[in-house]
Amino acid sequence: MKVLCIYFLNRNATQELAEVFYRYTPQICGRGDHAIFLEISRCEKLYSVESLSARLKVLLKKMDVPACMAVASDPPTALARARFQMEEKMDLPLAALEYYATPLVSDPFLQKKIVRMIEVLQVLGLTRLQDFMDLPLKTLSGRFGALGLQMRRNIEDATGIPWPLFKPREQIVECCQIEYELRVDNFESIYFWMKSLVDRMVLRLRARGECVRTFRLQLDLEPHSQLKQKEFILDFHLYEPSVKVKSILTILRERLQTELDRRPLESPIIGMEILVQESLPWRGSQQSFLDPQSEERREQESGLFQRLRQRLGEESFFKTRLRSSYRPELAWEKVALQNISASQSPRVPQRPLRLLPSPLPLVWQSQQQQLGYEQGRGRWGRNSQCFLFKRILRVDHQEVLSGDLWSQPFERRYFVMEMEDYEKWWVFKEGGRFFLHGVFD
Repeated sequence: MKVLCIYFLNRNATQELAEVFYRYTPQICGRGDHAIFLEISRCEKLYSVESLSARLKVLLKKMDVPACMAVASDPPTALARARFQMEEKMDLPLAALEYYATPLVSDPFLQKKIVRMIEVLQVLGLTRLQDFMDLPLKTLSGRFGALGLQMRRNIEDATGIPWPLFKPREQIVECCQIEYELRVDNFESIYFWMKSLVDRMVLRLRARGECVRTFRLQLDLEPHSQLKQKEFILDFHLYEPSVKVKSILTILRERLQTELDRRPLESPIIGMEILVQESLPWRGSQQSFLDPQSEERREQESGLFQRLRQRLGEESFFKTRLRSSYRPELAWEKVALQNISASQSPRVPQRPLRLLPSPLPLVWQSQQQQLGYEQGRGRWGRNSQCFLFKRILRVDHQEVLSGDLWSQPFERRYFVMEMEDYEKWWVFKEGGRFFLHGVFD
């Protein structure tokens, strides 16, 4: 077992920061607001300890979070090494006993007891963990109770400590509070604070393997008596889902600058928030060797379409898709961008291998939930006028097929029905009547 501990020099939101490291290992635990543990023994084939530490340092520097890191075989030792920057376990100071008492969770009540316990040990002349381990085992329970025995056991071996389950938040929200003395009331200062929020949002999305489709920017204004609206809210729906900081910032910059020119701020900004409203699975791909500029051109096209969409409006910007029609003017239809999802793949409907030469009319009995056909016209019976009815066991799915042959449009609603003899029929409804069109093998 290998545990990497990140000890923050300042207080931070460990839950949000832990989600940034979620791409490297799913076994993560945050301790209060000053430490994060990563279990890295299962990702050694992908990253060495040195390369993973270098990656984490780059991420922490990008988020402007000062921190220290250390690796050990158990969480309390890794935390103590990261805080005191000492490699030898037994040379750690007595203040490290707190981490061996509560390794993964910070307990304020136990912390007070441990502080008094450390003061007593220092009066006796003990300064290191080795001095604590040299105390006779028989005297620990009498002096310090079960807490002393638990700390000694964890110092000897703490690899069996159970880890709590880590769950990322359902919604990605990045926010910041701005002091009044900074006076954020123009576009350049807003863009400076906004960039750090977008960086964190993209890192959390990449760790989940997702890309942003729709997000909201909210600027909280300083309240005063003549302020009409306390929030300045902008909603963004990207033409193509993205995890590129540069493309998202370009869209934010142009839209925000346009809105501020049209609606100037009535008060300085005291807070800022970015909420991801919709995200889609992201499939990262390597750069093409044959056409290395293809990804850059795609981003430029996406940015151009997004700017045109903001200038022309939502109603005048749409996508098209083909539809079955012999008339050229009806062979396509408009699709709103809100109804397009990159994660949705076209569904291939079921089709029977055996089609009847012409649809066979059916008779419906609603009380018995049965469908029947005339045996004289069917392909199963003799030439008689009696009807053969079969009870419907299940209706799998429905499908609407429509089209028009020049001036004769049609629309049929098809059903896949499983009958009582487990035979599947392909039935459509037209003009209030049912017709049998095919049989599944």
